[in-house]
Amino acid sequence: MNDFSFDVTDAGNGKVLFQINNAANNGAIGSIYWENTGNLLSNMVLNVGNIGNVNFKNISPGNLPQGNKIAFIEAFGARFQSGGSKRINGGESLGITFTGNFNSVINALQSEDLRVGIHVQELPQGQSDSFVSDGGETQVPEPLSILGTGVALGFGILFKKKGVSGNKKTSQL
Repeated sequence: MNDFSFDVTDAGNGKVLFQINNAANNGAIGSIYWENTGNLLSNMVLNVGNIGNVNFKNISPGNLPQGNKIAFIEAFGARFQSGGSKRINGGESLGITFTGNFNSVINALQSEDLRVGIHVQELPQGQSDSFVSDGGETQVPEPLSILGTGVALGFGILFKKKGVSGNKKTSQL
C-alpha cells in the first residue's frame, strides 16, 4: 500500500475532485503544489469532504523543498489554528474540487502537462521530503463503479522523488 496518494474523480457538472490521502504512520502532508493548471482547472474549492482534522488554505506558490525547481503556480498549505496544524496526518485526507473536464485532467496528468507536488513534514528525526507526480498508470474501476465514482489515479506509483541526490522513482512514499 502506498503511504501518500491522490484520487481524481469526475464529480459531475463539470467538476473534478482531487482527494489527497495520507496512510503513513509517520509524516504529515503540510502543503500541496500544482504546476500548469492553466485552462485545465479553475474555481478551486478547498476542504471538500475532508476526513480528519484537516484544513488547508491558499498559500504563495513557489518551489518544493529539497531542491525541487519546478514552476508551481498554485499552492495550498495547512492552516495553523488553536490546537496546532491542520496538516493531512495518517488516516486523513483533503478534498479539493475544480471546474474542469475530467478526461482532459486525466490526460494532462498522464502526459505530465499537469503535475502535483506534496511536501511531507514531521518525518522521523524532524526530517521532511517532497514528491512530484510523474504520469504513472490510471486505474479504471469496474463499469458500475465508474458510474458512481469515476476513475481513480494513485499517487504512489505516480510520484518521482526529487532531491539533492537526483531523481528516484519510488512506489512507497
